[in-house]
Amino acid sequence: MNHSIGLGDVLFFFVMGAGFPTMTFIILFACSLFFSLFTYLLFKSSMRVKTVPLAGLMSLFLSAVLMLDVIYGLPSLYIL
Repeated sequence: MNHSIGLGDVLFFFVMGAGFPTMTFIILFACSLFFSLFTYLLFKSSMRVKTVPLAGLMSLFLSAVLMLDVIYGLPSLYIL
């Protein structure tokens, strides 16, 4: 288990799942996975360790989405 998915990943999934409504969680989760994949593929050649920091990249994506929500006054993520 520690080689493919870490404790930070599992804890992040639980917190994200408990913190958002079901549809919002599914959309954010899928989009953050795609963001993590593309970011990893973009920086793969310059990384020393060849593992994907999934929880870190997903939290970076979630932080960006929440900041855009606050700055631009987008519809609330809790409406869906």
